[in-house]
Amino acid sequence: MPLQDFYDLLWTKEHGAYDKSILRPVAPEYTTGEVLLGATYRKLLLGQQEANVDLNEIDTLPDKLASQQQAWKSILKSREGLASPSLSGQRSTPPPQLMPLVPEIARYGCVLGGRPRSRWDPGNLLLSTLGSGLGPNGIESIIERLKEVLAITDQEDVFAKFVENSLDEIADKPKKGLLSLDNLEALAWRASNDLIRTPAEQFSEDLNSIIGLKEHLTRRQWTVLLEALLRIGLATHMLWLCRANKVVWHMVLKVLGSDAPAPDALAIEKQCWEGHDNIDPLLELGRDGIPFIKKRLQEFIQARLGLNLLLHALEDADHSWPNPIGVSPDGSPQPAPELIAAFLSHVESHKSSIQQIVQQTLHEPSLRNAAQTIADSNPRLLGSQSGPTKNLYEFLRYSLRQLQPMESEMSSYDQSYVLYKKNRRQNNSPWPVQPGPAALIMLVHSCCKSLGRVPASIDYFRNYLANYGILAPAGELQGGQTGRDLERLGLVVDSPDAGGGRLLVYPFSRDQDKDTGL
Repeated sequence: MPLQDFYDLLWTKEHGAYDKSILRPVAPEYTTGEVLLGATYRKLLLGQQEANVDLNEIDTLPDKLASQQQAWKSILKSREGLASPSLSGQRSTPPPQLMPLVPEIARYGCVLGGRPRSRWDPGNLLLSTLGSGLGPNGIESIIERLKEVLAITDQEDVFAKFVENSLDEIADKPKKGLLSLDNLEALAWRASNDLIRTPAEQFSEDLNSIIGLKEHLTRRQWTVLLEALLRIGLATHMLWLCRANKVVWHMVLKVLGSDAPAPDALAIEKQCWEGHDNIDPLLELGRDGIPFIKKRLQEFIQARLGLNLLLHALEDADHSWPNPIGVSPDGSPQPAPELIAAFLSHVESHKSSIQQIVQQTLHEPSLRNAAQTIADSNPRLLGSQSGPTKNLYEFLRYSLRQLQPMESEMSSYDQSYVLYKKNRRQNNSPWPVQPGPAALIMLVHSCCKSLGRVPASIDYFRNYLANYGILAPAGELQGGQTGRDLERLGLVVDSPDAGGGRLLVYPFSRDQDKDTGL
């Protein structure tokens, strides 16, 4: 597509139809934590496509389990059983929902809405996040370990084994599980792993620590902690990718607008992979998370707009870049910083041709001006609730925020959230970053586990959260709501010898917790 055609397309309501830019292996949509866990079952154990799940089949399960029909009616409908609450804002008679206690439940539940022709697959986002955190050579071992721990074993509690075995008997399709890891695209991985980790790197490490907890908890307790990790890890990874696009776009503008040489892979890694901590955080404890999300999405779409204009300008100048940015030309595994460095060197080599094409075709003095003109003239393009990032916005806010059940007595059902709404009656009330009890327990456990038997201070916990891009002001962890929640859960203790004044309390018995290989 010539640059002028792409430029004209962006001026219409059909903007964003042609996108060959950087580091977006998965385009997520509206989901919840329970859907993320259900999709993990389907991807790794069941081998079932998302579109094949029909929530209406839940009501037919008691008939299929005729010998235990009455028991299953109670299990599927009761709050003490597997019933997941209907969410506020849904239609008056929403389809039934089930909590993802065991893998076989994911054949019938843990999706949103009626059965469409197709659904996005959150399992692909899980795989791409792990690939970005561990690289292509490290993902297979963690996937095998996760598959093993997700499956039901003889050591599970009685109820979990009963549910899994009963549903497995009526399954009309054999379990297939994950078929291949060969098609993962545009993994944002690096060869090194510095003190400042990316959300994907921290998520991959924490997954090992949560896996090691399974045999010491009930199935429900363990799946709640796993759900909390999925929500935090996958959502912050997507926010990190948004920031990475912005950083690369700024690097492009610097290469085009100055005589400075294109940055090498080490400089790119420093700016892209390590700037999301206290310098440029993705979220901040105690503050409304929605403005942070909207800001990242606006930066993301501005960057993708500019990068796509650049790619089309290179194409018109007969200097096309053959692959999406960050993807190896021959498909071989290469760290993303090296691939981005090669692209920026290519831009530097042809910046005069790029400038000439932009001036002659778009009648703009620079690529920056061309991208800004489009953004200024298309406010819907940058709107997180109406533009190309609408689905990503829905994914981020519903994955992170606490579920809002229709029944008020079920308001505390969700304990794995990151964003908490204080005033449920006001639609426009803020959603401060205030992790729920299960999320805090998971974070404290993973933080402590990373140090082995060395005590973890509040300052270390602050640095740990920064790897997920979550800024933790000193006051918030000491006397703020998060600090009070840590106290209420018994996760901190005063210590005059601690550098931060307090030490984290390991949530589980260290004598029982086996080495997880960290």
